[in-house]
Amino acid sequence: MEIKDVEKLAELVKIELSEEEKKTILKDMDGILAYVKAIEEVDVGNVTAQYGLHNIWREDETS
Repeated sequence: MEIKDVEKLAELVKIELSEEEKKTILKDMDGILAYVKAIEEVDVGNVTAQYGLHNIWREDETS
């Protein structure tokens, strides 16, 4: 991600940012993207779900 990407995002959401704010947002976004990349690399192929899905609502009954 680059400063121009932050500027485009600011334009899309219609906010004005100082150069310092742009640098801060860029740094934060780089950290977020690095975290997402680390999560994507986690091998979950052999992981089974630890919860069971079931309907918690009562069955519809006609009267």
